[in-house]
Amino acid sequence: MQIPRSMYEQLALIADSSGPLPAWLLDGARTAWGLDVSDARMCEAVLVRPESNLNYGRATYEINKGCNFNCEHCYLAERKFEGLPPDDKVRLLGLLRDAGVLWLQLTGGEPLIDRDFMDSYRLAYRHGMLIEILTNGSRLHRPEIIDLLHELLVWRR
Repeated sequence: MQIPRSMYEQLALIADSSGPLPAWLLDGARTAWGLDVSDARMCEAVLVRPESNLNYGRATYEINKGCNFNCEHCYLAERKFEGLPPDDKVRLLGLLRDAGVLWLQLTGGEPLIDRDFMDSYRLAYRHGMLIEILTNGSRLHRPEIIDLLHELLVWRR
């Protein structure tokens, strides 16, 4: 849903309040996504990110270089399982947020084998990014991954 600047400014002013969502946003959520958010409070339902002069809407982050498979057609199994240190991952995700990134694609190698994947995913989510994971799926059965995705993807009131 795309909104004009005046509506963005209205949301920015009331984003931290415990008041109800504006009527136009209730209608928009119902029309655009089929969601009834009439019981939601602003501070629980809406994250208003600051404007950025850079306006990068989408980014791909290769969180590590390694893969846990050894497919014949792929070179990644030969690469080391390295990525940035944890502090640099935090810094990079902050830079991406400040650049205006809304859609973040996490890839690798295999992103789910990265030791900091869960912390990085949570941080990107808290920064208001929509996250896509490019994975071979080999770790999706792990309880900690299932719990993370469930925790952050379930609509909470």
